[in-house]
Amino acid sequence: MAERDRICRIADMMESLPDKEVTRRSLLKTGALLGGSAILMSKIEGALGLLKNAEAASSGGYPLADAGNVIYSVCLQCHTACPIKVKILDGIAVKIDGNPYSAQNMIPNLKQDTSPWRSAKIDAKV
Repeated sequence: MAERDRICRIADMMESLPDKEVTRRSLLKTGALLGGSAILMSKIEGALGLLKNAEAASSGGYPLADAGNVIYSVCLQCHTACPIKVKILDGIAVKIDGNPYSAQNMIPNLKQDTSPWRSAKIDAKV
């Protein structure tokens, strides 16, 4: 008898629900919401990785401040040839700063005999 009462209550609840039509507009809105949520969730891991890197920077473990992850070069997009410092993470250029050895990017500039391990931690303007 209890099973029958439960089924009757479920049927009564189903009847009390408003009859909603699935329109094209509501289908597109729901699909856009679910698609956007799926894309957001796939990118969350990368955002959390950036936050972990930012936290590591405050504790002294910033991977971009390692001289092994820095390439000194020049930008050739105009005739000036600005000296730059490119920071590499996992084989990808992730940040471009000015070269601290250059008087064009930093005043006073670093002396040429400054260790690359020290200069990797100094960011100059571009």
